Amino acid sequence: SQKMETRVKDLEGELSTTRKQYDEAKANAITIGAKLNQAEKELQGLRNQHTDAVAQ
Repeated sequence: SQKMETRVKDLEGELSTTRKQYDEAKANAITIGAKLNQAEKELQGLRNQHTDAVAQ
């Protein structure tokens, strides 16, 4: 029926849009995760330097 075809087209469009949003969100999460890891590593390095300096 015409109604069903319209619904199918709507859902296909929605899926396409949602899939794009999902892929973008996933890419952002990966980027943010990398930034987080980098900051944690740097912080740990600075803490270790501080500990070494205090110990001497």
